[in-house]
Amino acid sequence: MTERVVLDIKVEDLLQDTDASVLSTIQYPQKFELAAQFYKRYSDALTGLHVDDQLLLYSLHQQASVGSCNTPSPHLWNRVERAKWDVWKQLGQTSKMEAMFLFVRTLEEICPKWMMWKGIQEEVLAALNGHGSGEAAETLQTPTGRKAEAIPRPEGELTAYRTWIGGLTTGSPPSPRYQHSCTVVGKYMIVFGGHGTCFLSDTHVLDLESMTWMSYDVENSPSPRAGHTATPLDDEHVLILGGHGGNGKFSEIHILHVQHGINTMLQKSERPILSWKRQELPGPHPVNRGSHCAAEYQGQVYVFGGESDERECLDDFWRLDLAQQT
Repeated sequence: MTERVVLDIKVEDLLQDTDASVLSTIQYPQKFELAAQFYKRYSDALTGLHVDDQLLLYSLHQQASVGSCNTPSPHLWNRVERAKWDVWKQLGQTSKMEAMFLFVRTLEEICPKWMMWKGIQEEVLAALNGHGSGEAAETLQTPTGRKAEAIPRPEGELTAYRTWIGGLTTGSPPSPRYQHSCTVVGKYMIVFGGHGTCFLSDTHVLDLESMTWMSYDVENSPSPRAGHTATPLDDEHVLILGGHGGNGKFSEIHILHVQHGINTMLQKSERPILSWKRQELPGPHPVNRGSHCAAEYQGQVYVFGGESDERECLDDFWRLDLAQQT
């Protein structure tokens, strides 16, 4: 696939007085509805996209707003409509909620600042105030101009209030995000990366005994990403593998020596430091991927599956011997 085109929005078209971290608190399906409004109103800029991305956005929008493709196949001579139908049909029984998530993720990879666009200011403010997003909350128009059914609200919200307890931590927590990693190493929980209003590369440490978020300077951070894996190797190290960012997916390995950073804090260093180190490994290695799985067992890291740069599901299995670094 041709390298993805990343769109930018002119500075004068952005909401200058809106905190990006606040925007990232908008939940589904409101977030999808806003993305659909942007997709509809900013379509002129989208014409510069690679045709694969245009077809993907179209099909995911259809799947999220209409459901699975049950319409008859267009005639072969109508190449444009047939291509759109083929891509939509390939989504099969993908749920509406999953299609919403994939639509927003794709749009964020193409235009990371889309939610800051003034053209959807009213809908953004309505969503932040806990209301529906106007017309988008009632009906959605597909790229063909047809109105679709209202998007059903997700069920199964958490009601077991006597089971979950929130508001336990002190200190400065990470900003709102999803597709990040959360790894327990010893008595510390390490949060890395994810996606808020953009791809993130920050590292945060929570002391699980005091329930306090600890502040560090971080060196040599992996590039911003989401959908990566963060595998605890022992009581001192975390291994980051893969993930996806604005320019595609990754396959490199980064290791964080957690205890070294903790020691600089305990020694009351003027500049407590957490430092990542990229591991250069010889020989063959997994292709770029995101949304895969990884686990450690007896000094070896095992990796399976994920999504490739070409958005294909992977079924390959890899083992990394940490002692031999192969």
